[in-house]
Amino acid sequence: MFGYAELWRADPEAWRASATAWRVLAARLARRGAELAVAAADLRAEWFGAAGEAADRRLASLSGPCDAAAADCLATDQVLAELAARLSAAKAALVAAVTGLVHPLVRVDDQGRVTVAAPEPRPDPDALAAARRTEEGIRAALDLAGAADAEAARRLGELAAAAAAGWPMERPPDSPPCDAEPGMVRGWWDSLTDAQRRWLVVWAPALVGRLDGLPAAARDRANRILLTAVPGAATARLSERLATGGAPRAYLLGLDVAGDGRAIVAVGDPDRADHVLSYVPGAGTGLADLPGELWRVERMLERAAALAPDRAVAGVLWLDYDAPDLITDAARASYARDGGPALHRFQEGLRATHDGPAHLTVVAHSYGSLVVGATARDLGLAADDVVFLGSPGVGVRHATELGLPADHVWSSTAANDPIQRLAPSLVQVAREVAIGALVPAAA
Repeated sequence: MFGYAELWRADPEAWRASATAWRVLAARLARRGAELAVAAADLRAEWFGAAGEAADRRLASLSGPCDAAAADCLATDQVLAELAARLSAAKAALVAAVTGLVHPLVRVDDQGRVTVAAPEPRPDPDALAAARRTEEGIRAALDLAGAADAEAARRLGELAAAAAAGWPMERPPDSPPCDAEPGMVRGWWDSLTDAQRRWLVVWAPALVGRLDGLPAAARDRANRILLTAVPGAATARLSERLATGGAPRAYLLGLDVAGDGRAIVAVGDPDRADHVLSYVPGAGTGLADLPGELWRVERMLERAAALAPDRAVAGVLWLDYDAPDLITDAARASYARDGGPALHRFQEGLRATHDGPAHLTVVAHSYGSLVVGATARDLGLAADDVVFLGSPGVGVRHATELGLPADHVWSSTAANDPIQRLAPSLVQVAREVAIGALVPAAA
């Protein structure tokens, strides 16, 4: 358990740096495994007979362990990165408790004891209330740190036990289809042994990486292994972002390089967050745009942390649909309908993988609004709140048709957003006509 002074001294950046070192090592191992796999494929095409088969077996015996070691390093990285994130949140909550509830008569000593200086016989009621709030805030921060420490110790202990046993792997007897219902997928995963789960991450990463209902940590390990075997400028930028990327840690939950490319990237572990934000971008978005779209997610998380430093919040960039490339394409609803099943399944997966209650919010921008609206209307959407930004329309006439209470549906746009010109309101038209009559046109 963390004490008051110990939490003040805690250095989340040191844990974060250690996590990054494990992540870099994992990337190197995965790259070497990919290189060996390519070499084996080249040999199979040119070298036949007993010697060729022996060489193929030898290369396979080397590439597989590289991927396995990479997955193990990533598992350690995940634990340390989440510990760093949760300790950062705990320290922020402690600072808020001690400095944010200032009262001239309240004192906090270096052991975290809260006292009220009361020269009068009767203590000041406001001071007593402030002292209670400070004590509660300190206790909550210490509880956060203690829970983070206990969970990290448990998970690292499990990894150490697996290492001592030689990292056993066992092929499971079956696997669900990629479009299986997430609750069923979660039940199947829970029925497996650790050795079977590890085999799947190493030898069936394409399956693990795309199955909604599997833990984010497992999908991240599988997809990072897959990413090393995919060359290209867009994937290189993604790899760079995943290798370091600062805090919180990023989780690669989906990857498809066909066409403009698709990806699902979480900032923070959604399975352990109190609040999870899913952001659906709009038209013209592809894998090459991922850094900029992730920047939007990170800005939203920064604001959330400022408003509630004691709450764990994760953000997901959900770019798992074929976004229209041109504004003329965006006039068609077919892109939204085609993307609906994947979004529905992903949000259901967030519910399925979370052991406790989590508040799910979906934020949609531009054409993404139609994707979210059509999904909620036709298939249902696992979300507690939905936010539409710069929306050209969501496919319904009233918020209640989205399957959520109307007061949990939000909409906003910027005054200079061109999307407004697609379907301006009468009030907006009247306002702009009036402004045009008063302001001379530019020469």
